[in-house]
Amino acid sequence: MSYDRAKMKLEVKQLMKKTRPRPIWLTLLYLVIVAAGSWVIQTVIGSVIGVGAVTSAYIQALMSLDPSNWERAVEELAASLVMNSSVLSGIISGSILMGILSYLWTSLMGMSYVGYTLDMVRGKNPGAKALFSAFPKFGKVILTNILVGVFTALWSLLFSLALVIVIVIAALLIEAVPAIGILLMIVGYAAFLAVMLWVTLRYAMVNYLVMDQDLSGLEAIRVSKQMMKGYKGRLFVLYLSFIGWYLAAFAIILVGALLMGLCALPMVGGSMGGIIAGVILMLVVGLLMVVGTLLLEMWLTPYV
Repeated sequence: MSYDRAKMKLEVKQLMKKTRPRPIWLTLLYLVIVAAGSWVIQTVIGSVIGVGAVTSAYIQALMSLDPSNWERAVEELAASLVMNSSVLSGIISGSILMGILSYLWTSLMGMSYVGYTLDMVRGKNPGAKALFSAFPKFGKVILTNILVGVFTALWSLLFSLALVIVIVIAALLIEAVPAIGILLMIVGYAAFLAVMLWVTLRYAMVNYLVMDQDLSGLEAIRVSKQMMKGYKGRLFVLYLSFIGWYLAAFAIILVGALLMGLCALPMVGGSMGGIIAGVILMLVVGLLMVVGTLLLEMWLTPYV
C-alpha cells in the first residue's frame, strides 16, 4: 500500500465531517471523563489516605510563617516534617499511589479512545459507548501499559547512565577545551533524546494491536517492534506535520497570558473600580483562552 501523508490527512478530515455523533463532541465527553476520573483519584482517594489533609495543613502553616524571619521558619517547618517520619512517608507513599492510579486511569481511557478512533476510521459511527471499549479488557490493558512503562524506563535508565558518563567527560573537557566540552554535552543530550524517541516509536502500535487484534501485552510489544521496522521515520514526520496546530494552541495560551497581564494594569492604582475592572477583564480573557484551547483540542485529538 502506497503512503501519501497529505491524502491520508485529507481523507481523515472528510471522514470526521461525516461521522455521527461528531468526533469533537465525543472527544469533549472523553476529556471530561478523564478529568473527572483524575479528580476523583486526587481528591477522594487523597482524602481517604490523608495526603490532602496533611499537605494542606503544612501549606497553611507555611503561609502563616513570620515574613520577617521567613527563611529560618521554613527550615524549622521542614525539619519538623522530616522528624515526623510517619507523616513524611504517608505523603510520599500516598503521592506515589495516586500517581500510579492516575497513570492507569488515563491509560485505560486512552486505550478506549484508540478503540473509538479505530471504529471511526472504519465508518462505524461509534457512539459514546466506544469511549469505554477498553474496559472489558481491563486486566490486559493495565498489564500492557505497565510492561510498556517498564521497558521504556529500562531503556531510559540504560541511556541515562551513558548520558551521565558523557556529561562527566564533557565537564572534564570544559576545563581544558571549553568548546569541545560544550559540544560533547550538547551532542550527548541530543543523542539521549533521539534514542528515547526511537524507543517511543518502537511501541507506537501497541495500543492499536491490543484493541484491534486483542493481542496480549508482550505479543503486542513484539509485533509493534516488527511493524515499525523501516517506518519510524515516517511516523516521526507524521507527528511533525501536526506541529503547526500545537504551536497554534501555544500561541493562544501565550497571547492569553499577555492579555491577562495587560488586564492587571488597571489594578495598579489600587482603586476599587480599577481592581474590579481588572479582575473582570482577567476572568474574561482567561475564559476565552480556556475555550479557545479546548475547542482546538476537541478537533485536534481525534484528527491526530
